[in-house]
Amino acid sequence: MWHLVEPVGSMLFLPRLSIKHPKSALGLCLLLILIAAAGIPRLTLRTDGPALIPEGDPRILEDR
Repeated sequence: MWHLVEPVGSMLFLPRLSIKHPKSALGLCLLLILIAAAGIPRLTLRTDGPALIPEGDPRILEDR
């Protein structure tokens, strides 16, 4: 009763595959997490005023 839309066969592919091969699914998830984590050191968080406004913004050019 809680289903608003019946799942289509293509929507069930990934859950069925991960149920049939749980170790492979977990391994793939772990691999994707490790690949994403490799880029974390390159991320920077700048919250100062100039970083929040794009370069070449007409409002900034008027202020100068």
